[in-house]
Amino acid sequence: MLSGETPEETIKKELSEELFNNKDLPKNVVIKKITSYFNNDLPNNHEIAHLFVIVHEGPFTIQTEEADRLGWVNWKNLVEDMSNNPSKYTQYSINAVDLCIRYVDNLKSRF
Repeated sequence: MLSGETPEETIKKELSEELFNNKDLPKNVVIKKITSYFNNDLPNNHEIAHLFVIVHEGPFTIQTEEADRLGWVNWKNLVEDMSNNPSKYTQYSINAVDLCIRYVDNLKSRF
C-alpha cells in the first residue's frame, strides 16, 4: 500500500495489474474485505494485513513480467497440502488461509 491509499484502492490496483493487464476492472468483480489483522510472520516484521475475498469468473490476463502462467488450485487440496507440507508455504500465506477458514466457519455457525 502506498501512503494515502486505502486497502480497497490498493487491492483494486493490484487486481488490475496482476489479472487484467493494467486495464479497468470489469464491473462484475466482487471484492469483499473479510478482516484486517496484525501480521508478524517473521521476526521484526510488524504489519497490518488486509484480507479480501474476490469473486470473478474471468477471463484473466496475467502480467508476463511477473508470472509465466495462471492456474487454479482446489481450496480443499490447498488447505490439506498446507497442513501436510507447511515448509512449501510462507507463514504469511498460512496465516491468511487460516483466517479465511475461520471466517467461513463463523459464517456457517450463524445459519
